[in-house]
Amino acid sequence: MITETITPLPIAPSTSDPVNFRARGDAFLSALNQFDDEMNTVISEINSTAQTINDTETSAVQAKDAAVSSANFQGTWSSGTAYTVGQSVAHNGIIYRALQAGTNQQPDTQTAYWVSIATASEALLALINQKAPLASPTFTGTPTAPTPTTDYQVANKKYVDDKVNKPCFSAYKNDENQPITSGVSTKVTFTTEEYGRTGAYDITNSRFTPSVDGIYHVISQADVSGGTDVQLRLYKNGSPVRGARSTWTFTANSKFQFSCDIELVESDYVEMYITITGSTPVVYPSKSTFFQAHYVRS
Repeated sequence: MITETITPLPIAPSTSDPVNFRARGDAFLSALNQFDDEMNTVISEINSTAQTINDTETSAVQAKDAAVSSANFQGTWSSGTAYTVGQSVAHNGIIYRALQAGTNQQPDTQTAYWVSIATASEALLALINQKAPLASPTFTGTPTAPTPTTDYQVANKKYVDDKVNKPCFSAYKNDENQPITSGVSTKVTFTTEEYGRTGAYDITNSRFTPSVDGIYHVISQADVSGGTDVQLRLYKNGSPVRGARSTWTFTANSKFQFSCDIELVESDYVEMYITITGSTPVVYPSKSTFFQAHYVRS
């Protein structure tokens, strides 16, 4: 690339102008040194540019040769030559690539045997243009994503659903007063489910089966009366594992609540039992008598 600028020389001295001859001669001779330096720089840049052009030409020839080699180029198409799949030929100024073996199959008319490189390139470009841009892509169809293994990776729907839609439920007693035999541990029935995920709660037996291993938070409350000693117990697989007790005097519509965290596997089930010691103890049906649980963590 030539970047040097040559400064124009001043007017040369002339014998036809004797008055200005000496002044112009001095100025002309003085400018020759700068002119010589600038001309040498230009010549050097011309030589460098010429070398760059030669190197570029060599690279282009090598690239052409490599392309011809990779395309298995056979030269100008000949009707008498047997061509094989993948070979390419020139015909009427267009390069064609063989789709199947054949002889005397003219490239511009026998499209089952030949495809033009330009047509293939256009088809490839059309496919590329269908792809979403890297910046702010808009996806169509049904894109898929791998299961993430580290933070900030794209997550697929199943992975998110598995993480978010964990088992939980809330149920309350909505049938009738449940008499309790004094001092006898009795399962409390919760007959109406307010909400639930994964079908984990069964109103027919008042059991919660998590279906997913993990730590769960369980909470229950009973609306009771007729006792001075009340115990709420959480049963796991038919045996008591957690509980709370109060020796207050429970009059009509007194509330007693219990909660805990517990580890459960998918096949476990939990139920709530109550023991009331007193005269004519009862559990009342209302939204104040409820049983709830939700997944906390794995």
